[in-house]
Amino acid sequence: AKPTQVFNYIYIITWAIMPIMYFIFKDKVQDAGLFPRHMLVGVSVLVSAAVLFAKNTKALPFRLTLGAITFFVLWHFAGYSNAIAKTEFWATFGRNGLMLSYLLLTFQLLRNQLLSFKALIKGVTLFAAISSLSLIPEFLKVLSDSSRTIYDIRGLYNHKNFAASALLLAIPFLYLGTREENKTWKLIAIATLALSILEIAFLRTRGVWIGFLGGVGATVLLQVLSKQKSNGQLKWVGIGSGVFAVLLILVFVSGNNVEKILNRDNVDVRLFYWDRCVKMAQEHPFTGVGAGNWKINFPKYGLDGTNQSVMEGETNIGRPHNDMLWILSEMGIPAWIAIAVFQLFLLFIAVKLLNHTDGEKRNYAMASIFAFVAFAAYGLGEFPMERTATVGLLVLMAAESLRLGEEEGILKRPLFTLSPTALNSTILLLAIIGLWIGNGRIKGETNARLAVDAYQTQDARGMIKYGQEAQNRFFAIDIYNSPMPYFVGLGYSASQNLQQAEKELKDALLISPYHINTIRQLADIYKFQKKYDQAIALYDQSLEISPRFYYANLSKAEIYLLTNQNIKALQALNQVSHKVTYPKYKAIGIEVLRRLGEMKNIKSHQAIVEIANKYKGNPDEMWTQYLMWKANYSSGK
Repeated sequence: AKPTQVFNYIYIITWAIMPIMYFIFKDKVQDAGLFPRHMLVGVSVLVSAAVLFAKNTKALPFRLTLGAITFFVLWHFAGYSNAIAKTEFWATFGRNGLMLSYLLLTFQLLRNQLLSFKALIKGVTLFAAISSLSLIPEFLKVLSDSSRTIYDIRGLYNHKNFAASALLLAIPFLYLGTREENKTWKLIAIATLALSILEIAFLRTRGVWIGFLGGVGATVLLQVLSKQKSNGQLKWVGIGSGVFAVLLILVFVSGNNVEKILNRDNVDVRLFYWDRCVKMAQEHPFTGVGAGNWKINFPKYGLDGTNQSVMEGETNIGRPHNDMLWILSEMGIPAWIAIAVFQLFLLFIAVKLLNHTDGEKRNYAMASIFAFVAFAAYGLGEFPMERTATVGLLVLMAAESLRLGEEEGILKRPLFTLSPTALNSTILLLAIIGLWIGNGRIKGETNARLAVDAYQTQDARGMIKYGQEAQNRFFAIDIYNSPMPYFVGLGYSASQNLQQAEKELKDALLISPYHINTIRQLADIYKFQKKYDQAIALYDQSLEISPRFYYANLSKAEIYLLTNQNIKALQALNQVSHKVTYPKYKAIGIEVLRRLGEMKNIKSHQAIVEIANKYKGNPDEMWTQYLMWKANYSSGK
């Protein structure tokens, strides 16, 4: 390859491989779409930065836009002491630091003409083509099999929403690809753009729809208001938007999609998450609760009001589904301002370029406006900043914005200037740190996956072995928000080594102090050891976090039965929802009711006493009547 082509090839190959990383790692780690792609970017940056040392390049003037995003990354450390789970802090810093190095590298390569933006368009075109084609077989299966749902369509992604958001951020590159002179690349871009728009419409991801429509709306409005108007450019945007609108109408009118699309449940739950973001920000307005630690602190403010599975400890919430509030709660007001300034200055550059007489630059300006607005709009209800593919695409577009902004003198005053050696060293250092952290995360996830498998098969040895091996300086909590010592503790508990189980579960609470399953498992250990007061105190602690955590109430009822506190046992039983299907619920409940029927002179709970006395000869019917009473009068309380 020619010297000036080396970086073009690196970027094209990186983005062609990007979607395939999921396929390579999908049976090895818990989240095959995150750190494997992070590692790919890291290797790409490392190789490019090493080659860059041998090139003669210009010093880099650090203007406000770069200053804002650099401040954002460095500000992570302001909240380090607040971060309960340090491993999650490093994971977040590793991702964001690597993306900063990717931005600095791409900007430096573009401004020194060592990298062509057309090569980036080709790389992203391949990325989008592979991504969109991978969805087709599952689309066909859903159409032919009524038992399948839209959530079965994932392609080379963990979730349909991740696939849709990746295609959303690829659209501006595909649009620019349709302007290519090379007919082959032009046809590939046109076909991929059409397929991507079709799939985005039918994947039914409302946040991506909002991002798409917001991006198009902003692009058209700003183009109409600009000095240089081009009907030809707007014509194709209008055609694409019209097709998208028709597709959305088709999605709405087919099946019962209207009800699903307009369902407010997800919106209401997100409002609940956002309220918790505000509470965290109020407690730590300047530094936040620590990067990566939103999910650790979330249960602290109470789980009542979330999904039933969350309140019952079956699932955990990992993200607030709003990037800006996520940053505000984890890193405080300064970081929030820095990321907002970065995005607004990028948009400012793009708007300035719209007034340029050069048609190619105006095309780029339209594409970048779409990208910046779509990313921000989608981020209002999701988390594109976490995903390597979406934020990586934004970085590529931002780097070209910075280059053009410098070329046109849009942002004139540099804060300071970095020598090529200092810049290359910074890029290299951030890449090495990112790869080091990413390697630890992948090793951790590999063993965490095996630990979860062992948990599901009740393999005590496997839980201990893989739970221990999963832990390292960059990994201690799996993607389901369970601390790894929790699995080790379960393994020791199943092996009847209660002393070691207690130690591991206490270690788990040091990592994640509000994890209700860890709290109740430690309470179980005390229950087995007949330390009933300590057990009750921990069950109550878990119930303060989640009043509908049925397992804790059932365990309390069990202890009260063992200590002949039958009225207290009934009170605990009454806190459990009639909808719970846990096997021990009925057994404990019947025993509570049986004892109640044998007691004399009970002045309280008369309705339940009548059920206990009337059906004491028929336990099954007694239980059925009790559940009916609970459903009708107590609503599970």
